[in-house]
Amino acid sequence: MIQTKKTRLFVTNSMNYLPSTDQIIYIENGTIEEMNSYNKLVELNGLFSEFIKSYFQNKQTNIDDLSN
Repeated sequence: MIQTKKTRLFVTNSMNYLPSTDQIIYIENGTIEEMNSYNKLVELNGLFSEFIKSYFQNKQTNIDDLSN
């Protein structure tokens, strides 16, 4: 059996899949700002971490608004 290495590029706006990826490339304004695993990027408290925190805070706010 011949093994071939494959790279898959997965572009998504669904945050639920991000922890399952091997590597994330965070691009802002056409520039690669950060690149690492999900856990490492969250630990670094950089732009990606700020984006994730903001996303989930906004999501929770929207859920709270719908509940009211």
